[in-house]
Amino acid sequence: MKPVNYFLFSGLKKLFNQKRFTLPILLSLSITIGLLIGALVIANNNALKPLSGVSKAQNISSVVIDLNMTDTLSFETMTSRADFGQFMRHFDAREQAFVFEKQQSLPQFNGESLDSYVFKAHFAALDIMGTKTIKGSALNERNFESGVWISESLYEKQRQAGNDLLGKTITIGPSAQLVVGIIEDIALPRKLTLASTDTSSNIVNLAVPQVWIFEDFSKIPDSSTDGQMASELSYLYIDTTKVTIPNREDFFKWYLTTVDDSQKMMYEVFLKKPDSNLELSAYREDVMPGAKKMSLFLLLSASLLALIAIVNVTNLFNAYYTARFNEFSVRLIHGARKSVLRRQLMLENTPLMVFSILLAVIIANLFIAFLPLLSLTSLSRNGTMEIDALAITAIIAITLLAFYIGIYLSLSRIKEKALQGYIQSSGKGVSMDYQNPLTKTLVSTQLALTIVFSFAGLAIAYKNYNIAFSDMGYQVEHIHNLELKTDDSDWADSFNKEEQAFYGSDAHQLTSSIVEVIEQSALKVSVISQDYGVLANIYKFYTQLVTKEDGSTQMLSYSPLHLQPGYLEQAGINIIAGKSITTEQYQQNEKVAVVTKNLADAVYPKLSYADIIGKPVNKDSSSIIIGIAENFRRHPSSMSRESAYIFRPDIHITDTLRFTLKTQNGAELNDLLESDLLLSKIQVRHPQIKSLSFKSYQDHVNAATMQQRIIFYTSLILVTFTLLLAVVGISGLTILTTKQKSYELAIRMTQGATRLDLVSLMLKRAVIMLVAGVAVGSVITLWVYDYINLNFNAELPAFNWVALMALILMSSVIYLLSVMLPTWNIVAQNPLSALRRD
Repeated sequence: MKPVNYFLFSGLKKLFNQKRFTLPILLSLSITIGLLIGALVIANNNALKPLSGVSKAQNISSVVIDLNMTDTLSFETMTSRADFGQFMRHFDAREQAFVFEKQQSLPQFNGESLDSYVFKAHFAALDIMGTKTIKGSALNERNFESGVWISESLYEKQRQAGNDLLGKTITIGPSAQLVVGIIEDIALPRKLTLASTDTSSNIVNLAVPQVWIFEDFSKIPDSSTDGQMASELSYLYIDTTKVTIPNREDFFKWYLTTVDDSQKMMYEVFLKKPDSNLELSAYREDVMPGAKKMSLFLLLSASLLALIAIVNVTNLFNAYYTARFNEFSVRLIHGARKSVLRRQLMLENTPLMVFSILLAVIIANLFIAFLPLLSLTSLSRNGTMEIDALAITAIIAITLLAFYIGIYLSLSRIKEKALQGYIQSSGKGVSMDYQNPLTKTLVSTQLALTIVFSFAGLAIAYKNYNIAFSDMGYQVEHIHNLELKTDDSDWADSFNKEEQAFYGSDAHQLTSSIVEVIEQSALKVSVISQDYGVLANIYKFYTQLVTKEDGSTQMLSYSPLHLQPGYLEQAGINIIAGKSITTEQYQQNEKVAVVTKNLADAVYPKLSYADIIGKPVNKDSSSIIIGIAENFRRHPSSMSRESAYIFRPDIHITDTLRFTLKTQNGAELNDLLESDLLLSKIQVRHPQIKSLSFKSYQDHVNAATMQQRIIFYTSLILVTFTLLLAVVGISGLTILTTKQKSYELAIRMTQGATRLDLVSLMLKRAVIMLVAGVAVGSVITLWVYDYINLNFNAELPAFNWVALMALILMSSVIYLLSVMLPTWNIVAQNPLSALRRD
């Protein structure tokens, strides 16, 4: 038999006959390498893979001003059409900046709706992004008004249906547009909320079918108020290689010159705050917010597990091959070199490597497939996400490296001067287990790493659990937002009459009419607010100078919300003083309000909550406080409850009508929405309503806390596998070394030692490494925790000594059981048989 075939055949036999050696290695390596490669594939998809239709994404950044009104309350400005036009003119960025604008109208061809979205963009957008033209005319400054461009996916879908749209006319709203070109599908910013969800796999595709209209945004007048809804417009994007943005102070000075005089004082106050920022965010980050941070976390977690696995493998190789030192010594005495031995052992372990690689590929695919399920919502995906040739190469390389390290370190312990002694020992009683320095170091290292990684994982899991799963301060289950949109802004504005109180007004009749249709169409649905509630896609904020109880003034920021009878109770908002509005007060249009606790504290800092009831909202207000509500979280991804709210019984009608619904049976409402039955019923009464959208509070929370939930579950996986690897590695090592030392154990039994004495002997040898590992791990944990809190904005919870002690105790118990149980099993098999064999 040829040497290569001999070693391969020997390795194949070892794979099935030496399970004490092969099984721990197979489990350790395949699981951790599979997780690592899965994390690499996800990171590549999130951070490196080119975005569809945006080949120059690395050169593109958004420009936005983040105004900090309080320590926890901020809002973004420079987000309107007028801002964009002024920026392009002032910075001469007509051909180096662009913006997207979502259109409400849906495209049609031959009277049938196209499954697509319509966008308007600045004419220079495609050139800045590097979007390719697939067919037809390429966009330029001279032809951008000649028609529309459609994305490749829409074109191909229609062509398969027998419609070649290139050169054809499609209808968008009241206008007919000629399709003059086909372009790549463009990965869009998440802010536009237009990602396409594949509900079967919980995946969001970044590029969806699109129709593009182009205009010259640089010609938008300074007074333009069109399209200022936050959800309709993207940020302003610039080519950072061609546009130079001045420093923060100079940029703010310029921006103040563009602000209306009526708002200039407010903007001046907030722009002067040191924590108000000029933010430039990479285009990729806007398309896949948080994806880069999540990818780094997944990579770090998987890498740490792989490190422990390599320590495991090295320890197991060390124990296994120490028992074969006599065999290796004979070969070395006869002229073999260590390098040749290493190559032969690599060949011998090839079957084990192949099985490890195959299992790692399976685990990596499972990790990628199940990651969206951990998020409980749709997970952004940049095209396909799969194990490719590069990932397979990485799996093979990491597996080879792990095996080579284990074999190299094991053979490095063979001393040339001690070869004769190894031969004479015949492997009996060789100090191969917990007595040699390499094993001591590796076991102590593994224990230290187990404590450090487990504590870090628990701390991160605890932080993200609080954000993702803790109480919001209001009910999330069974509450939904319903939005109705119209493209007739004049019709919407006609309902806003300052001289009219809300109840009984035209605005109230409009919202009540829609409420009647909703509740008649779905009998198990009740409308608890005729406006948006505490959790919505958009928030209104007001900042005004208020006069406090003592006569002093303070700039106060708050968000107004609609107050109607029963809303606070049904929304699960706790009232700590006073009461909510009654039906009688609501119908009589009494000027009353319920405020949150933090607003009451700000205006009346010296009064008790009971004494604040009956006071005006502030000294200059006609609204009387009738109730004080507990603070609640404004945003699901933040633990802050410092945003102030005022609930009043009035509504301002805009081109988006919002309603807050409470359901007993979500399926009933879903059926109405999917069939467009509810929209058609509303349009019978109000034909100006053009579209309807629906989102549950639970979906809103899931989307906002997706990253926190993934990190939470991944942290638990990290802790679980860290402890599992400790069990597998240490118990595997104990089984090997105890079995190999059966000769020595038999000698001790002939001298009167009991089985319990033999177990105690092994435990005594192991305790030294336990103490060393625990001590080093605890010190490193404390140092790393303090270092991260001092040098990074990690916002970790306070160091929990009880948790550390519990983790040390659990790790110690796992370690001692991993030594004791395998030892007892081996000793129970009667080591005296080793003497009879020899």
